[in-house]
Amino acid sequence: MGRVYRVEDTKAKEEIALKLIKPEIADDKKTIERFRNELTTARKIAHRNVCRMPSSNKPSIAVLYFENTNDDENLKGYRTMLSNMMITDLSQSKYLNILTIDKTYSLLKKLGIEESKRYSTEDLIKVSREGQVDYVVTGSYIQGIEDFTITFVMQKL
Repeated sequence: MGRVYRVEDTKAKEEIALKLIKPEIADDKKTIERFRNELTTARKIAHRNVCRMPSSNKPSIAVLYFENTNDDENLKGYRTMLSNMMITDLSQSKYLNILTIDKTYSLLKKLGIEESKRYSTEDLIKVSREGQVDYVVTGSYIQGIEDFTITFVMQKL
């Protein structure tokens, strides 16, 4: 069918897979359809040992851990659960590229902010650059006497 090369996308500054199709089969509609299906499937794979497929011009978003405004130990689990739920739901959209749960954790750990209660503007800029995303979502939650409030903000950086 062709050859696959591991190359660096100089614009995104990351390794990607480049697949070249032989000219004699490039006009075959079934081959092109199979290639498109392969590309769609490959874009869904997120693992540190797999090259990422270059994406379209869809907006990319990183959803960070939520702030536990009460500092209530009983509510600590919501910190990651809320961001994981949002990542899972947003990942269903064909119009967005969402940083995966594993990638988000690895990125926060790499930057040394995985345990931060709040993120500074500098932290958000680093996340945007390192994660190669257009937008960063941050949020918080608070337990009131009779209600539970969740807020979030999406920032273009």
